[in-house]
This record gives sequence, C-alpha cells and structure tokens, in this order.
Amino acid sequence: MFRRKRKASNFNAERDSCPIDFHLLYGVRPIDLAVFLAVPLILMLVALLASYIPARRAAGVNPVALRES
Repeated sequence: MFRRKRKASNFNAERDSCPIDFHLLYGVRPIDLAVFLAVPLILMLVALLASYIPARRAAGVNPVALRES
C-alpha cells in the first residue's frame, strides 16, 4: 500500500509541476502539436544515424584482414 501512495504522489507532483515547466519555454503551449511531433522525430533520426553510421563503417571492413593482423 505504501508503494501505491508513493507512485500516486510522484504522479501528482509531475502533473502539478507541468504548468511551471511550460512557462520556462517561450512560445510553447502545453498542447503544441508541432513540438510533440517534431521532438520524437528528431530523436528517432538521431538514433537512426547513431546506429547506421557505425554499422556502415563496420560493413566496409574486411574481416580476414583483421584476423591476420
């Protein structure tokens, strides 16, 4: 029962601090569709590039040459 109260109080604290957070960002409303769509897309693009670039470099390496050296 204590855990339930703690989770509920954390949720309430986050919900109550939400309007404070949005005042820190100039020109962003609590329900701003452009921000809620742009941020996840940017994060997905960064994650894709962070995995694609090293994989592309690793694909160009000859494994036999690595074993011999």
